[in-house]
Amino acid sequence: MKFFLISNMYPTLDSPGYGCFVKNVCEGMLSQDDVHMSCMAVIRGGSKGRIDKLLKYVVFYLAIIKGFFKEYDFIYIHFPNQAIPLLNFLYKFRTPKIVVNYHGEDLMYEEKGYTKILGEVTQRFCRKYASAIVVPSRYFKDIVVGRNILPASKVIVSPSGGINPALFFPLETKSYDSALHIGYVGRLEIDKGIREFLQTCDRLKQNGVVFKASVVGYGSCYDEVMRFIDVHDLKKEITIVNGVPQEKLGDYYRGMDLLIFSSSRTGESLGLTGIEAMACGVPVIGSDIGGIASYVENGSNGWLVPVKDIDGIVDRIYKYMGMDIDSKEELRYNCIETGKRYDKNLVCNQLAKDLKGQITPPPQYPDYIIE
Repeated sequence: MKFFLISNMYPTLDSPGYGCFVKNVCEGMLSQDDVHMSCMAVIRGGSKGRIDKLLKYVVFYLAIIKGFFKEYDFIYIHFPNQAIPLLNFLYKFRTPKIVVNYHGEDLMYEEKGYTKILGEVTQRFCRKYASAIVVPSRYFKDIVVGRNILPASKVIVSPSGGINPALFFPLETKSYDSALHIGYVGRLEIDKGIREFLQTCDRLKQNGVVFKASVVGYGSCYDEVMRFIDVHDLKKEITIVNGVPQEKLGDYYRGMDLLIFSSSRTGESLGLTGIEAMACGVPVIGSDIGGIASYVENGSNGWLVPVKDIDGIVDRIYKYMGMDIDSKEELRYNCIETGKRYDKNLVCNQLAKDLKGQITPPPQYPDYIIE
């Protein structure tokens, strides 16, 4: 089974988090027997301005045209909205099988402007041509089926390549003697919850809690984050770490007691960040939204709180601090067990099987009447 990969996001050394799950899915697929990639059209790393972005898209579209007419069993497209208009045109010449993988805002697009137009064009294309749609969570599957894009039988739930157990694993023994350590891992964007995290840190300091905090990520709110830390005198408590390659990310998780995942994005299709943390034995305090709610179980491996509820986050932190060691260890054990369900080997093996089932359905045999 050979596929042609299309994605307008793909990581680089300078931008390790830029579409890293696309790389994870592809590498996991290619590790399976009889799965090969014939060619790829991707945008590697973020753009450094409008001209750079324009040039990258020109190269991207040319690569799509070149790859489209090669030999493969199906096209596997991630973040489809920016490429589908071109494919709509190319499908006038041939109609190869195509699998569309939604990840977030490509499905939960804004209901205005060009994003709405692109989103609707993609949905119409999927109804006409898609052999299957892959989504990261049941939350997204319900949306796809609810919009009548494809029937449930053609929607595959696969959690974005899963996680690498060689990178995300727990400490053999956890020490609870040091000061509380909370963490934020993700892009520094308003809708990813960085403001709520900073306000939580400020509240803890005002209440006299001794703690330290790690912020791992980069994004457009970096300057705002630094100003907040300066104004609220949080330099001693908060450490900022810019983009970290996945190979080193597990070390940061393992140093935390709690991960704060305070996203407010309706397009939060899964949130691998929370699963990575759990695989490292770290409970998650997450927003009760989207895919996060599909794996955070209240009081078992973390807690869910209403979106932007600072009081709720602080309350759960106090709840964790008040637990005895046995209770914390039980919480940690449940996190580790949750993480095991998302092992990339299991996830990618199942995805390959599901795709083969959609792309190469079993042969139909004629009915014989025995007299």
